[in-house]
Amino acid sequence: MLHKNHFPDDPATDAFKQLQKDISLASSENGWEPYRKLSGFKTHVLAGVIFILPKVGPLSMLSIRGPRPQTEILYIDSVNRSVSLLRQLLANYRTIPTKAPNRDLDTGAPVRPGGYSLTDETYAQLLEALAQTPKRPIPFGLKHNILAYYSDPEAPITTKKNQKKWAAVQSQLKVLATMPTSEDPSPVLEDMEKPANDGKL
Repeated sequence: MLHKNHFPDDPATDAFKQLQKDISLASSENGWEPYRKLSGFKTHVLAGVIFILPKVGPLSMLSIRGPRPQTEILYIDSVNRSVSLLRQLLANYRTIPTKAPNRDLDTGAPVRPGGYSLTDETYAQLLEALAQTPKRPIPFGLKHNILAYYSDPEAPITTKKNQKKWAAVQSQLKVLATMPTSEDPSPVLEDMEKPANDGKL
C-alpha cells in the first residue's frame, strides 16, 4: 500500500511472461484465490502509522525502497531459473546421486526445530496427514526425518504453545513410529496431492 507507486513497471520480456504463467498455474493448483482479499480498515491504519513513524533505530527496517528496474529483471530471472532447476530435480529425483539440502526456502537457513514457525507448522501438518493412514508404507527417509525433528524434547518448537496441537503431535508420533516403510516415495506423494488434506500441504 505504501510503496505500490515506487515499483518499476513490469518488463515486457519473455522471462516475465514465463513468471506470470508459473504464478497463475501455482495459484490454480494450490487454490490461492479464496485467500485473496482487499486491504481492510486495520491494514490502512497500520500503513498510516508506519508512514508517520520516524525511520530511525529499530524502526529503520520500515524504510523500504522499491527495486530498481535492473534489480527486478535479475529477480525475475533468478525465480525462473530456480523453478526450472526444481522441476528438473523433481523429474529426475531417482537418478540424481546427491540429495538437495534440507533448507528453509524462506530464510535459506538449515531446517531445525523451532527455527521458523512456519516450518514447525508444516511438520505438524505433514505428520497429521501421514498418521491418518497408519498401515500405508512411507519412505524410510521421510519417517526418519520427522522422528528426528521431534527427537529433542527441549527444542523450542512453536507447536508447543498450543497444548491441544502438541498433544496431537505426540499421539501422531507414536503412530508414525509403528508405520511400515518403503523405498518408493510415489504412493505417499500421490496421496498428498489428493483433496483429503484440504490443500494445506
